[in-house]
Amino acid sequence: IYGLTKSSGAILNSLRTGKPLIIPDHFAVDECIKSSTHPYSNKSDMKNIIRRSIDNPKTNKHPLQKAVENSNKFTLYEQRQRFSSIIEEII
Repeated sequence: IYGLTKSSGAILNSLRTGKPLIIPDHFAVDECIKSSTHPYSNKSDMKNIIRRSIDNPKTNKHPLQKAVENSNKFTLYEQRQRFSSIIEEII
């Protein structure tokens, strides 16, 4: 099921670009990046999130800042360090 069992790539794109993510609340998101997501449960919720963002751009400041911070956790250097430690544990 698209979005439940098959990833859409939205999370990776969000991390790559450092942008907040508006996602369905049933979408599995790791705790380390939840601070840069806006979960919604229905169309009305999604509409309200988008409307708030348009009407009051200041509400985007915190999620945008968190998205950039989360993006920096997944740089090539950070991933290499993370994978190296995993490989060392295996070997």
